Amino acid sequence: MNRLAQKIKEARVKAGLSEKDLAKRAGIQLNYLLQVESGKKVVNEQVANQILSVLGTQEAFIDPTELKPKDTKTKPVQEKKHTAPVHPNSEWSSVLAGVIHKYPIIGENSGKIIDHREYPILNKTIDGIHFDKLMLIQVEKSDLPAFRILKGDVLSLIKGSALDANAVYYFEYQKQKQIAFLRQESDHYVSVMKSVNDSAPVKVKLNEIVIFGKCIKVEFFV
Repeated sequence: MNRLAQKIKEARVKAGLSEKDLAKRAGIQLNYLLQVESGKKVVNEQVANQILSVLGTQEAFIDPTELKPKDTKTKPVQEKKHTAPVHPNSEWSSVLAGVIHKYPIIGENSGKIIDHREYPILNKTIDGIHFDKLMLIQVEKSDLPAFRILKGDVLSLIKGSALDANAVYYFEYQKQKQIAFLRQESDHYVSVMKSVNDSAPVKVKLNEIVIFGKCIKVEFFV
């Protein structure tokens, strides 16, 4: 955790605010704040000031050398009537392009881009996965409660077209994209299940489904 991230977290705890409360007051996404506090997100000066203005003054929390090395002046933070999500400008995006990758979040059935997530890349990987193999899908219906996968959750998947294990997959069957547990029954058949103990799974031919990726992580909707 970098020093700025630690100061933000300490100030939030001291103010008695939850991560959700601070994110709402600062006008930023909860997931963005969690990544900032954990040190996974590189935050620019404007966003840092936006977060810290909720907690106190800029001088009380920010060491200017952490944000812009050549800018040693601090400016008072004016009270804002309202705030809106702020994203890194083009200059920061250019500098960070090599270490931060922006991924679209695709709707499970609609196929539309719903949102985006930014992740830091270390040695060409994100949490041990090669960065170009990651896919993000947002669940659009709550039909997998047995797996604690509900509407609004975001699934991280490893891209791939093969069924390499019995697991939750994102795939297409009869021109319908869906998420379900796939269990291979033989070299030619697979069971489409809504729970591990599904008593009435749909048995289909393996060559009738198109697999897009295997689920490795669930980000629960809050």
